[in-house]
Amino acid sequence: MKEATTVAWHPARLQQFIRGQITLGELQGVTPAEQHKIAVLGHRLLSEGKLDNATKIFEGLVALDPHDDYAYTALGAIAERRGELERARDLYARAIALNPASQVAHARRG
Repeated sequence: MKEATTVAWHPARLQQFIRGQITLGELQGVTPAEQHKIAVLGHRLLSEGKLDNATKIFEGLVALDPHDDYAYTALGAIAERRGELERARDLYARAIALNPASQVAHARRG
């Protein structure tokens, strides 16, 4: 039987997360540099056509930081490759809402 592990957060940090003042990534201590490394892996998987694995990576990144426009753009590209054009358009629109200067999201949405 696998032993359960308990993760305890400082109550003040947990309150910040609940109030939306910090992201799950910040609560968990996942640095932006670590998130970038994860995104590089996701991009490689996407480039190799491993869409299910790439989806898991980018959905995880969105969970860690829901303000990550790149992750939404990547999920849009995955949806587009799957022929899910309405979903792709919605994901690109989300990326643009987060970062209006995102040239990639604008171009892909077009």
